[in-house]
Amino acid sequence: MKKLLLAAAALALALITPAQAASTCKVTDPTGTPMNVRSEPNSNSRIVRTLKNGTTVIIGQLSEDGRWVEVIPVIPQVKPKFDKDDLPIFDGWVFEKYLNNGKCYPHD
Repeated sequence: MKKLLLAAAALALALITPAQAASTCKVTDPTGTPMNVRSEPNSNSRIVRTLKNGTTVIIGQLSEDGRWVEVIPVIPQVKPKFDKDDLPIFDGWVFEKYLNNGKCYPHD
């Protein structure tokens, strides 16, 4: 079962468009608490799950303000979901500076 879920996550990664620079990052929340994954790219939106430090995530696009990024966690408990066109549906948004110590995306 674990191999099947990891294969599904790899498939989701493969289906992300090149413009989204399909790659992975790790959760590095400096507070030491689980990182909130939110329904929208802001700190007032609903929390859809939490992720522990060290969790690998597939990253998607940045929010317009460049502070949030869409993610799919790569963990056995989360099965990637796909839309009607078989594109991955991202799980939610996280604060970008808490991924790879803020080095997931290049900053000006």
